[in-house]
Amino acid sequence: MRKALSKNLFVIVAVSALFVSCSYVKKMFPGEESKPAVEVVEDVTPSQLEYIPFKSSEDSKKWGLMGLDGTVLLSDTLVSEPSNAVGGLFLMRNANGLWEYFTAEAEPKKVGGEYRSAGLFYEDVAPCVEKGKDYIQFIHKDGSVAFELKDVDGAKVDWVGRFHDGLAPFKAGHLIGYVDTHGKVAIKPQFLRAGRFSEGYALVVDTAKGNDVAFRDSAGHRVSIITVDGNLLETSFMSTDSIGDRVSEGLIVSSEAPIDTIPRLYKFVDPMGNTIVPEHEDYLAISNMSGTHFAFYNGTAWGIADNQATVKLTPRYDKVVAITNVSVVACLYGKYKFLDFSDMQISKSFDEIISLEDGSHFIGRRGEKWYMLDEIGTAMGEGVYNMVFNPGADTISR
Repeated sequence: MRKALSKNLFVIVAVSALFVSCSYVKKMFPGEESKPAVEVVEDVTPSQLEYIPFKSSEDSKKWGLMGLDGTVLLSDTLVSEPSNAVGGLFLMRNANGLWEYFTAEAEPKKVGGEYRSAGLFYEDVAPCVEKGKDYIQFIHKDGSVAFELKDVDGAKVDWVGRFHDGLAPFKAGHLIGYVDTHGKVAIKPQFLRAGRFSEGYALVVDTAKGNDVAFRDSAGHRVSIITVDGNLLETSFMSTDSIGDRVSEGLIVSSEAPIDTIPRLYKFVDPMGNTIVPEHEDYLAISNMSGTHFAFYNGTAWGIADNQATVKLTPRYDKVVAITNVSVVACLYGKYKFLDFSDMQISKSFDEIISLEDGSHFIGRRGEKWYMLDEIGTAMGEGVYNMVFNPGADTISR
């Protein structure tokens, strides 16, 4: 599975950010603490990525699971490609094409029934549609039903997204709301678009502020910010492609230019709309802040700047895969490498590097071998024939 670098576009449901956010920015500026203005829902413990699928050799007909430290849990055991293991369980299709849950242990045990569609246990419960049913339910890790999400206010629930900050978006009729991990509708359906929560905020297209209910990807609609307790902030942005997909480390990618402006310049603002890193002629695209650095595209190549907008890596890279607290993963002339913030290469080169969702682990391919990598590019464990990052579906439909 490949993660491609793209424009910072706001989308309907939770998606992977352009770059993985690795930790909170402890200080946005010297002497000033950066703190979320919203208390994030904390009655659930977000599950961690634990294992990813791999094949040990080209001849292998079966799959295994490898831990983030390179330790092999299962090798040449699973009859079809599994999902990542998150929160102690993974998904795998059976001979009939239906999904089943299994425990991530040396001798996996099946949990629950058979499902037409199913998601992972990112926060205590997982959404699924059981065989023979036409509605979404959520199950506990023992396979028992936690709650059902059939309809809300008389409108059938068509899909539900992944949980973040204890809330998941769902669509009932033509509007989107949020449900918590106990099955309570925490924020009623009222949005034409609704993104994932991050650091207590989500970006939404509300039915208010002149937005039409028949919204269909057109420009000129106001993008608003909502908090986990359902409050809409006064801050809003014009059109969906003028803003990044989520809040990351207290910041949002934004542009004030009209949609037909070329070139369009970007900046970082906080959820209150205050400019933190201003627009610059080199910021034709920028990523969400990661650590204390961000990537920017000047029309020719990608570079790295710090949170004071000081250039640390001169733009010359074809792609920036990720930024960690101690390194940058970038591609130049088809070769991927780990660099420090003085532009020194600190790892061997790879033919491909993919960032895992925890932001501090990676998988890299060199020749015909894949390796589990830490945040400075050190290989952990032995190389294998194939390694896949398979996070499961972002949305589950009835």
